[in-house]
Amino acid sequence: MRRLLRASRRRLGDARDRARGSSFWRRISGVPFALALVTLLAVGMVAVLLFNTRIQDQQRQLDDLQASAQRLDYHEAALEQSVDQLGTTGTLGSKAANLGMVPNPNPLVIQMPDGSLHGKPQAAVGTEMPGIVPSVSPSPNVPAAAGSTPGGR
Repeated sequence: MRRLLRASRRRLGDARDRARGSSFWRRISGVPFALALVTLLAVGMVAVLLFNTRIQDQQRQLDDLQASAQRLDYHEAALEQSVDQLGTTGTLGSKAANLGMVPNPNPLVIQMPDGSLHGKPQAAVGTEMPGIVPSVSPSPNVPAAAGSTPGGR
């Protein structure tokens, strides 16, 4: 009888071991799937983090370039205003007077395509147009004598 009891206990133990073993393998059979799922999730989160970081870097570069373009637009507008101001008749007349030039009512016009001359040139003395009085302010770059020419000719 003892033998029978031992044999039945052994069989029962073997059955328990098999049952435990099979449930262990059943429990473990879902681990590779869960591990793959967790790995996929981790890789996705790292990819999103890298993508977000790259977008932020590009946004910062875009902001810097836009600020630089705006500064250059302001600088361009200031230069255009300066050119417009220097091109006015008053400024040009003042600079011409500083160089010793006088208004000439008898200009000579050269027609460029064929090179023909129009008008009767006469030397200007400076008293031909009494209503125009150029404002002359001495310039350090202008020679003292109005009649002198560059090169000593």
